[in-house]
Amino acid sequence: MMKATHEARENWREAKSDTEAWYSKLNETEAGVIKLVIAAVIVFAIYVAANNDVLGIIRFVDDFAANFIMAIFSVVVTVFLIDRSNDKRAEERQKNELILQMGSPDNGFAIEAVRKLRHYGWLEDGSLKWANLNKAKLQDAHLGEANLRGANLTEAELQRVDLTGANLQDADLWNADLRASKLENAKLQNANLQHSNLAEANLWEAKLQGANLTRAYLQQADLTRANLYEAVLKSVNLRKAELSGAKLQGADLTRANLRSTGLEGTNLQDADFEKTHLQGANFYNANLRNAKNVDTAIFDTNTTLPNGDQWKENYELAIFIIPQHPNFWEPKWVKEGREQGNNDAQQE
Repeated sequence: MMKATHEARENWREAKSDTEAWYSKLNETEAGVIKLVIAAVIVFAIYVAANNDVLGIIRFVDDFAANFIMAIFSVVVTVFLIDRSNDKRAEERQKNELILQMGSPDNGFAIEAVRKLRHYGWLEDGSLKWANLNKAKLQDAHLGEANLRGANLTEAELQRVDLTGANLQDADLWNADLRASKLENAKLQNANLQHSNLAEANLWEAKLQGANLTRAYLQQADLTRANLYEAVLKSVNLRKAELSGAKLQGADLTRANLRSTGLEGTNLQDADFEKTHLQGANFYNANLRNAKNVDTAIFDTNTTLPNGDQWKENYELAIFIIPQHPNFWEPKWVKEGREQGNNDAQQE
């Protein structure tokens, strides 16, 4: 008898310990549901014990069941909303941690953050807009189609980075190193690229309207068909760069270095050439209509003019600039574009 009692007590202790361990693992919401169920069972048991009325008990059960179901439903909805809110907070926390990691001074650590951000779709969804990535080490990162609008990338190391189609509008890239980077079709409107290094970068059809490239280094960069409308290019180094078919209307090229630069078919209407270095530049088929300060620019006999002539001393450059000049010359594509525009206007 004593042995049986002792075994029963041991079993009770084990069961109690297991129950407490299980209960401790529940969160507050789950524990609350269990307490609610236990309370409901106790209330029902008391009611049954106090009432012998069978019909009354049945009515009580019906009412209790309806109320209990509604209570359980409310709890389930609450649990769902709380869990969803917790998941949202956890996701936001993870995202912020990855953005912080992306700005790491360790290249491998930063690259891994980029990989994870792309996996979760956070590179493109605007999560990186206005992000602080100052001095980030992102060499060789794949940031194609990333939305980095307004991001702080000052002094960032972005050599060989793939930014194809990326949104860098209003971004600050002051003194950033973008050597040999891919910026094809990138959006860089109003970006700050002062003192940045874009040597040998691919900026094919990049959108740089209003961008500030003062003292930027773009030697041998490819800006074919890029849009640099009203861009600031003061003292920029574009030596041996390719700007064929680019749009530079109203661009400020004061003191810029365009030695041996390809400008074939480029639209330079209203551009400012104050003291611009143009030795060896190729302007064949370019539009210089209403260009400013061309008389202060520096040419040499290797400079090819819009009509195919080579520059020489006392060459009358006004024929490419002043529309009222009796011998005014402009490219065929400009005339055709103007005629097409007039035809379109008439049809409207």
